Amino acid sequence: MEFPRYVIAEIEQLTDINNHNEARIMLGLFLESEGFRVNDYLDSLEQILRSQHQLGHMPQTLIDWRNDITDDLLDIVDANYSNGHDVYMAF
Repeated sequence: MEFPRYVIAEIEQLTDINNHNEARIMLGLFLESEGFRVNDYLDSLEQILRSQHQLGHMPQTLIDWRNDITDDLLDIVDANYSNGHDVYMAF
């Protein structure tokens, strides 16, 4: 099964404008819509986004947390989609 190109393009666009948190949320929302149980990851990403807005910047601890979540989401993509590398490259 192939990961949809239109979702990859949207992730790339968000990343290009430095909206990295929203790009990861989009990935999570897509996976959730496909039946993968990633709601806990989505909740954590929303919390990261709220914290970033409250602080006015993205501290390293939040970046590290986001990267851990991203790794887990990309592991799901790699295990289930033939073009997982394309999703990885979108980030």
